[in-house]
Amino acid sequence: MIKKIHCKKCVLCIFLLVAFTVNCGHSVGEFGWAVTKSEIDDPMFHFTNVHTDFIMARENLTFEIDDTIHYIYTLPPGNLFSFLDFSGSGEYKVALDKESLGFVEIDLKRKKIEQGNNLLRGSFSDLEPGNYRIKIVLEEEVIDSLDFKVLPKDSYYSGLDESDSGGNETDEIIKYSK
Repeated sequence: MIKKIHCKKCVLCIFLLVAFTVNCGHSVGEFGWAVTKSEIDDPMFHFTNVHTDFIMARENLTFEIDDTIHYIYTLPPGNLFSFLDFSGSGEYKVALDKESLGFVEIDLKRKKIEQGNNLLRGSFSDLEPGNYRIKIVLEEEVIDSLDFKVLPKDSYYSGLDESDSGGNETDEIIKYSK
């Protein structure tokens, strides 16, 4: 009797150990990006325009201030994050944070997985220049995040070059506030 109970506990411990090992090493999904200019005035263009061509990228993402940023997030094959979905709703949240003395949440959208595609889709527009972070959240758990920059229209290719921004400034308040 004691050996059977001890054996069941060992099997349970091994199962839990394997489950935690698999869950901690879950694969990260992929982000895809497409851009349209916000200056197009036709509201039907924005309503009917569905993007199908996305560039898959995670690093060195830079957009202009007048860009409408369309994104997709493809979940890993088999949707390994379903173990976190205790409610069974399949509802994810996409949070957009802006850097301002740390990252501050400025937008939060509820998203459902597109049937047959295993992806989340959305867009952001009218973003001010600065550093941003997009987070994919399921059941209050951040499963992925990504940083990108939005630059003023005139400095799209120059980036935020901090070596030129305040080096020659004589006023210390202005110099260190840039």
